[in-house]
Amino acid sequence: RTPLSWAAERGSADVLNALVDAGAAVDVACGDYAQPPLCFAAMGGHTTVVEALLSAGADPNQSSDNGQTAISWAAEHGHQDTVRYLMGMQRINVNVRDNAGRSALDWAVHNAHEPVVRLLVD
Repeated sequence: RTPLSWAAERGSADVLNALVDAGAAVDVACGDYAQPPLCFAAMGGHTTVVEALLSAGADPNQSSDNGQTAISWAAEHGHQDTVRYLMGMQRINVNVRDNAGRSALDWAVHNAHEPVVRLLVD
């Protein structure tokens, strides 16, 4: 794991910004699912960190080894604010499917995250 991935997972925007300012790469995948830092931040519902990573040039459609993107991870874990923020990105692909054929909507439905389901279908 990289220091940037740990900062993203823990929602530490100050540490993350310091690492980015020092030249840390924002799209380096690591961890059990070879996740980019953006996926770690989205999984934890750390919208401020998601925003910082995207501002630093992170790819909103980069997936982990299992094919899940940041919006899929956020939907799976019920993080409505993070899903809403990501949906506002012009280059986001909301309907992308992971390696098992599941979309962000599928994950939200599977985990009974009704507010996220409503957000994704509206």
